[in-house]
Amino acid sequence: MSTVIAFRKWRDSGDVIAVCPEIPAHATDISLCYSYEHFGQSGALSEGCYLHDLVPASPDEYADLLAELERVWQEGRDNFEIVEATDDLFERYETERRLPPVEGGTP
Repeated sequence: MSTVIAFRKWRDSGDVIAVCPEIPAHATDISLCYSYEHFGQSGALSEGCYLHDLVPASPDEYADLLAELERVWQEGRDNFEIVEATDDLFERYETERRLPPVEGGTP
């Protein structure tokens, strides 16, 4: 199974961030997706932050972060599906980000 990743960068600093739109960052809030920056800086990313604080990163800009992810996650590039970091990314992957139902109730 592939992990979908889009790369953007912060408007103010230019630092690159990997956005995983299919992976929920919080057990009870699917509006937040998982994100990763250099050297273990992982966390939750909201759609508002994605749209207003980040801009698309080019392959040259995200090459180092992709190489780090390949080392950290111990997966090869074949296990990553790199997608274009378009403004509708959160909407396109909302269904995949949904959490499975918890037996006996909702999460």
